[in-house]
Parts: sequence; structure tokens; C-alpha cells
Amino acid sequence: MTQTFKIEFSKKVPIVEAEGAKWMVDTGCPISSPSFVPPSAVSEFLGVPRLQMMGLDYLGDHILVDYESKKIVSSDAPIVFEGTTVPMVLGMHGCPCVEMTVGGKAQYYHIDTGAAYSYVHGLDKSAYESAGTIEECDLRGNLWSAPVFHVPCEFQGNAFEILCGAASDNKAGVPPSDFTSVRTGGVIGYDFFNSFTVLINRREKLVAFRPVGK
Repeated sequence: MTQTFKIEFSKKVPIVEAEGAKWMVDTGCPISSPSFVPPSAVSEFLGVPRLQMMGLDYLGDHILVDYESKKIVSSDAPIVFEGTTVPMVLGMHGCPCVEMTVGGKAQYYHIDTGAAYSYVHGLDKSAYESAGTIEECDLRGNLWSAPVFHVPCEFQGNAFEILCGAASDNKAGVPPSDFTSVRTGGVIGYDFFNSFTVLINRREKLVAFRPVGK
């Protein structure tokens, strides 16, 4: 089955409508409602009453994330897409990871539609221009603040920039949680998907992409 969802953004998080409800689309979360429903604090933070969770178990093997056109397509069958294809790995709970360079450090990072901001391990905060302090809310409704910075990145020869904090400043899932913490080299969120249209092929462990505007 193929489903196309129209995106509305709330604080850089994609919200779609399905089955008569509003859903937060989170490629960094393995489970969906009704198995996991965000607490009311998340709904209040994002300004979306009775918000549901759309995680990887709701989505198909093929997931097209197109922020430029404000749509997400989920399908069990292949999706026609023109772009560059690179391998990916499946991180904790099957969440997609791709290799990119963040602040000069090349390794695998999670790509997460549910993350408004990015967080990486080993970030030298003194090396980058400050972008101020942002307010965050994790999937359990915990609120915190974190400093973020303008950090240069490169993905397959394409330069882009993220607003990024240090993993140590990410307070999601404290006490530690197995799926809301910062995994692998880090979690790269909104700015990645706002820079590239991305097709995630979970069946063959591939990511196809093209820069936005091309």
C-alpha cells in the first residue's frame, strides 16, 4: 500500500493527518500509536492537540521524505525517484543511518525527522558560531534547553549547514532511554531533510537523495 501524507511543520517537526488524527512522523522512533502515544506535554509543546506518533512500524519499506514539496510518501513497493543512491545501515531499532561529515568528522549518523535540531558526540562548541539557545521536548514530555551552533556538513560532496548541539547537552530520555538518546556519531534532524529530498529504502538498506531545488 502506498500512502501520501501532506506535511505541516510545527517547530521543525513534520506533522501529518491520517485516520482522522494528527501524527508526528519520526524516523528515529521504532513504534507508533497506539503502542506509544506522546504525552500531553509533547502535544502542548508542538501546539497539536491529541498528537499521535507515526514511527517506523507504521511506515513502509520505502519512505520518501520531501520537505520541499511538504509531503511524505510511504510504500511497501518501490517508489520511482531520480537521485544519487548510497548505502545505509540500520541503527538501534532499525533507524536509518548514513555516512556524512559533520564538523570535519566523517562517520555514520542517524537521520531523524523527529529531531528539530541535531546533536553529535565530541562537538567542539568553541569552534563554531553560536546560534543561541533552543527549547526542546523529548518523547516523554521532558523539557530542557540546549545551546546550538552553526556547524558545516558534507553529504556525498554536497555542503550544507546544521544547527547542532553537543550530545552531552541533549537531555532526552534522562534517565537514559534506549531509543531517545543520541546514538552512533549523532542524530541529524530537520536541516538534513530540508537540504535534501530523501528516499529511504529499508528493504535494501539504501538511501537515494538529491539536493533541494534540483
